[in-house]
Formats: sequence, C-alpha cells, structure tokens
Amino acid sequence: MWNRKHIEFIWFDDVKYEPFQIPGFPEGLKLKILSIDETDGALSGILSIPAGWRFDEDFVSDAQEELFVLSGDLEIAGEKLTEQFYSFRPAGAAHGRIRSEKGCEVIVMWDKKFNAHLGVKGPKSDIKTIDTMQMYWKPNFAEGPAAGISVKLLHEDKSTGGATFIVGILPNWREDRAEHHPCVEESFKLFGDMNLNTLLGNKLLMGENSYFFRPPFIKHGPMFTKKGTMSLIRTSSTLINRYCPIEEDPEYHAWLANGARLP
Repeated sequence: MWNRKHIEFIWFDDVKYEPFQIPGFPEGLKLKILSIDETDGALSGILSIPAGWRFDEDFVSDAQEELFVLSGDLEIAGEKLTEQFYSFRPAGAAHGRIRSEKGCEVIVMWDKKFNAHLGVKGPKSDIKTIDTMQMYWKPNFAEGPAAGISVKLLHEDKSTGGATFIVGILPNWREDRAEHHPCVEESFKLFGDMNLNTLLGNKLLMGENSYFFRPPFIKHGPMFTKKGTMSLIRTSSTLINRYCPIEEDPEYHAWLANGARLP
C-alpha cells in the first residue's frame, strides 16, 4: 500500500485525467493518479464524476476507501456529500446507489486496486460520513511543532496509529527547524500556501491544489506560510516529529537495516 515513489511536490492540474472504467459501471468516470503502489494497486488520486452520472446497483469492494469531496455533489446510498465531506468505507462494506446531479471532483484513497462485486450487500457498520466544515478545530495531537496548528481528526487506524486528518495553520506561521517522520506522510493542499525546503535544499512554494507523498525519513523544512494553509493529511503510522539530523535517529538505522532505502 505504501510502496510508492517520493513526490515532492506536484500540482493537481499537472496530472491528466484518464478514463476510469469499472466493469459493470456506466462510462464517464475519469481519474487522476497522484501516487500509486504498483505492487498492489493502492493509490491516491482525484476522481471526476460527470453531471447526471448514476449507478443503481449494490456492490462491495475488496479495497478500503476514503473519499474527500473537493467540489460538486455526490450521493452514496442516499447520503449526500458536498464540498469538504469525508467518507470512509472498510473493505467489504456496503456501497449503495451512487449518483451525482451536478458532477463532482473527489479525492480517492484506496488501499489496494479498486474492484466491485456487483449485487452484493455488505455490512454498514464502521462506515463514516462526516461534514468536516461542521467539525470544531482541536489542538495539534503531534508534539513538537511551533504553536499555530489545529487539526480535525477524520479517521484513525487503531492497529497502526495511522490517521487521516485536516490540518489548519495560521497566517505567518513558521518553523525554523528541519524535521522528519518515521512514517509515510501524504498531503493534499486545499487552501493557502507553504514555503518549504526539501531534501535537496530547494525552496518550494506549495499552494492550493498541490500534493506530496513522502516515504519515511524524508527531511523537510524550515517552513513558512504567509496566508495560512489547510491540508488533508494521511500517515501510515503514528505521526512523530523528529528534529535531530536523520543520521542520529536510531529508528532510521533500523529502517535501513531492514532493507529500506531513501528515494
């Protein structure tokens, strides 16, 4: 699932939509693949559904699914999702009728290649549908960064500590230290800007509709935002901020000893 290339960073518009056909589904879906694990088909991308598209059969998928609506409207099993709605479905969970009246663009995150077993009614337990704009901001749960960060926790995997959450950062926030994490970190920039120094020391300005995928132990920072920023973030395990040189991190050496390599 997490065996993907390091991406630092790309704009959504730099990736072309390609036709996305699921056997048994109507045509018209399009998909931008932002990152993919070629070993199991897990991917993060943007799904485009045209206005008036609908699929009225029950089905289940072998893939765990996370969705975040960027624009438009999406109805799943009678629940209507609009901008900034989040949806989580475990593998094998029920997928009812899907339709979009006006069309939509949706961030999709599948933990393996997406498929559909048509005519199967799966369980509805553990399905989440969240209007994230109605959530209150909470203090940052990851220790270490400078003050000025708030979060909205959307999903947490209790077995790994991995999480999906929205991060909001105040204007003129800055972090003067470089940092790294012993986990995968991916980010979809929803609003605002972020200046950062990458592994190679290049200064980059991330903005709205940009994306990165960082394997473990990728150094980044210092960081600064002028306007403030809001991002959808996902991690593979508990997010831990480390500010020491990577070479002094004992977990980094254990990671290398297990056969891992920096991109």
